[in-house]
Amino acid sequence: MQNLLTFKYWFALNPGAPAPVMVKGLAGLMILFFFAAFIFALAKKRYRKTLNFRTLEKVYLFSLANFFLSLFFLFFVYESVPFFSSRFWFILWAGEMAVWLYFIAKFFMSLPEKRASLEREREFKKYIP
Repeated sequence: MQNLLTFKYWFALNPGAPAPVMVKGLAGLMILFFFAAFIFALAKKRYRKTLNFRTLEKVYLFSLANFFLSLFFLFFVYESVPFFSSRFWFILWAGEMAVWLYFIAKFFMSLPEKRASLEREREFKKYIP
């Protein structure tokens, strides 16, 4: 456990052989992202005319991009390629996911405001010939 807090552990360019738990965890994460992308693709088709479509599209693209990134990382970790299986890539990946999810949540929080604006505009246009 003390290794997790050292600079040498996270930024070693040749991290060595991967632990089987890491490979299985990464494969499970890849499968999770694949199914999430599939489900959100189906939801996008169904809710195309709604205001939630943009949110579904953003989450779909998040899931799809991270599926391919996890596939990329799984390949290099499994093959033990020195530079591309380094642990600092996982830190960058987690940072990328956090930033992307922040912007998705920010957009999702603005939906009630957009919904109210759309309703006001609809009420106003009702009286215009």
